Formats: sequence, structure tokens, C-alpha cells
Amino acid sequence: MPDSSATSGRLPTRPVSLLGLDLVPRASVPGARWPALPDFPGALMLALQFQLERTERWSPEALRAAQLRELGDLLRHAVETVPHYRARKALYAPEGDGALAEAQLARLPVLQRAEVQALGAALHSARVPAEHGPSATLRTSGSTGAPVEVLVTHLATAFNAAVVLRDHLWHRRDPTGKLATMLNRIAPPAPSWGAPFDTLLDTGPLVSYDVRLPIDDQARWLARENPTYLLTYASNARALARHCIEHQIAVPALRQVRSMGEVAREDLPALALHAWGASVVDAYSAQEVGVLALQCPEHGTYHLQCEQSLVEVLAPDGRPCRPGEVGRVVVTPLRNWAMPLVRYALLDHAEVAPPCPCGRGLPGLRRIVGRRRNMLRFPDGRSAWPSFPESVWEGIEGYGRVQIVQLAADTLRVRLERDRPLEPAQMAALTRRLTARMGYPFRVEVEVVRELPLPGGGKFEDFVGLDDEGER
Repeated sequence: MPDSSATSGRLPTRPVSLLGLDLVPRASVPGARWPALPDFPGALMLALQFQLERTERWSPEALRAAQLRELGDLLRHAVETVPHYRARKALYAPEGDGALAEAQLARLPVLQRAEVQALGAALHSARVPAEHGPSATLRTSGSTGAPVEVLVTHLATAFNAAVVLRDHLWHRRDPTGKLATMLNRIAPPAPSWGAPFDTLLDTGPLVSYDVRLPIDDQARWLARENPTYLLTYASNARALARHCIEHQIAVPALRQVRSMGEVAREDLPALALHAWGASVVDAYSAQEVGVLALQCPEHGTYHLQCEQSLVEVLAPDGRPCRPGEVGRVVVTPLRNWAMPLVRYALLDHAEVAPPCPCGRGLPGLRRIVGRRRNMLRFPDGRSAWPSFPESVWEGIEGYGRVQIVQLAADTLRVRLERDRPLEPAQMAALTRRLTARMGYPFRVEVEVVRELPLPGGGKFEDFVGLDDEGER
């Protein structure tokens, strides 16, 4: 319905449309409130979103061609200014002045985390283009005991922020709502969400709480704050939802849980819906390379963010995985010229998705399954990434986080966060359900603890398997 104010000479009383959403951009230039002219960071976000809306509808072939062109530019810069690549110029220098060829990409070695740690400054560029802005050092949380330091340009940070904003817009979040975060980094209460959304818009407030505190404390805080959106780790969201269901703790304003940083188990959406009537949206990211994939708002596919990273999912023989196959994730950030990471192995494994019915050309992952240390090894040599839905824990009330550790080829230990031990009947039923779920008669030990401490990074692994030699 047209706004009558458009013909009456009055200013419109309704928001204007921004990228398909009714939002009001913040004007930062006197005399240019309408159409709004934001400051430079806001204008940069608008410019990038304008292009991202179009490139996401390109064909997969067009996206791949653009990525290979950008990769060719990155490699030319790397062999000229980065010691590690300059010493291997014959291998890394693109063949010709245009896009990198698929055949050459396949011949490039995979860069391991241990190599990045050992090489250090040998991966730093001696001459980053001034247009990329200043660089800053980013240190990963080291959740696996192996932190990595990466030098990141302002340009790379801006592209990552644009992808985060794309996630907000895809999922049509209301920026006037309250955002709560439960992570390992605590920020004082703020009147706005922070970058990137508030580079363009006036937003609601931001509150945060320490994810390492007891679930009971977190649940009480969440109910008291009653936010519109919650951002936290996937395992914490599951524990919070179970606690709120059991103790009938309501969070009536909560619309959506944004999970990140861990594998999101398949039962999380149902738990969040039961606990709060909220949906769940996951994102796949890694601190050293930024956001890699966003969930499709229509179908849940993890769409790879091709405009900032080239992501490969490789089979054991090095070939690209086909839809339905699981392989290791290898990523090349295209925008970070301060410390090029060419074919960097994240240690994660993921399943490739078929083309998404939404019409976006961005290739997809169906699921992120975890790391090799999260694999279950069977005595007969088989392996799998296990999951433990709520049905496994049926009949056990009052528990928080759960971690299963494979002690030996035939032995599992269940570490259960609970303030009282299990009854013998509960123990027997849990063992039956767990071994049925695994499809093997493992010997099961149960350890009930008052609290399962979180690592310093705040992330939690609900299953820890044997290493490649069959030892813990």
C-alpha cells in the first residue's frame, strides 16, 4: 500500500526499505538525512551489501571463476612479498597474468596448522598495499591446545563484517531488539550491538555474560535480561535450553538463538523451540579466517561465503568431494594480504551439500561434522562422528553438560554434569541406549561431576575420541 505522505509533502512515517528489510539507515552527514548518507564505515557496508546481494545469485561457475581470479592476484602478491612463498615461487607463481587454473590449485600443498605456527613471520608480507589499511594480530583461542597467531588487514576485517551483516539481513533480524551474548569474552553493557550493524543503523542494547559460569546462573541472567536474540556456543545453547525446560524458566522475548564456534547438534532447533519458542541459526567460522558459511534462511544449507574465502572440501586422495561426501576443510582467505594462508587446513570435516533450492549460487555444506579428535573409533577399524540426541538421556533429570570420552577401542566414559549420582536403573538404561545408538557393545563408565570445566576459550567438545594411534 503506498504511503500517502509521499504525495502530501510530509516525511514518511514508515521506514524505508534497505536490502529488502524495512530499516532506517543512520545519516551522519548534516544536510543529507534523506536519502541517508552514512559515514565511511556505513557507506562501505552499504556498497558491499549492494554487490553481495547480486553476487550470491551468480552461478557456481561464475563465482568459481571470480574466486580463481582473486586467488591469482593473491598469489602474485605472495610470491613477491612473502618469504615463504617467494622461496617456492616456481610452485606458487600463477601461470600467466589472469586467473589461477584449477589444475594449478590442485597441485598446491595443503598448509597445516603446525606449519603456520612454525613459520610465523615468514608468512608475513613485507609490503601490504596501503589501500588494505593497517594490520592487527589475531590470536586464536587454542581450544585444541594449539593457538595460532595471524596478521589481519583492515580490509579483511571489513569483508568479514560485511558477511556478518549479510547474515543479519538474510535472517531479517530486528535491529531494535536486545542482543545478549554468552561467550568467553565479556563486554560491558552497551547501548548498541556494535559493528557491523550499528555502522548503518540505530540498534537496541547489547548485554553479555560469561559462558564459563554455571548453567543455573546463566539461565537466571537470561530470564532477567529477556533478550530478543542470543549469541552463544552451540553446546551452551543446548545446556541452557534443557535447564530452562526442566525448571520452567521462560524467556518470552527470545526470538532466535545464534550458535557459533562448535558443531551444532541436530536436536538443538527442537530444544530451543520447546524451551523458548525460538529458532536457531548457526554459522560456520574460524577465528583465523573469519566466517566461512552462513545458514540459508529458507533451507538451512551452509552457504559458503565465496566473496571472501575459497573453501575446498577434500577427500583423502585430495580430490574435491561430491555432494553427500565428507572430507577435510581447506580454506584460502582471499582478502588478507598481510599473511596469506594458501590452502590452510582447518582440521574440520564437513559434508558437501547439493545445490540449494533457494536459488543462490553460493555452494553449500550440508553439515559440519567435527574434527578427527571428535571421531569415534570402533575395534574393527571403522570410524564415525557420533551424536547423542536427547532420547539417549531420557529419564535423567537435572543434568547440564555431557561429555563422552573414548578411553580405549572398546571403552567409553560418560562425564555427566549433575549434583547427584545416577540410580542403578538409570545407569543401566543409559548404557543400553548409548550402545544401541553406537551400534556396538562398548563398555560404558559413568562419571557424575558437579561441573565440567570449560577450556580457556569457552568452547566445549561433547565427544573426544582416540588419536590416530588409538591412544588418548
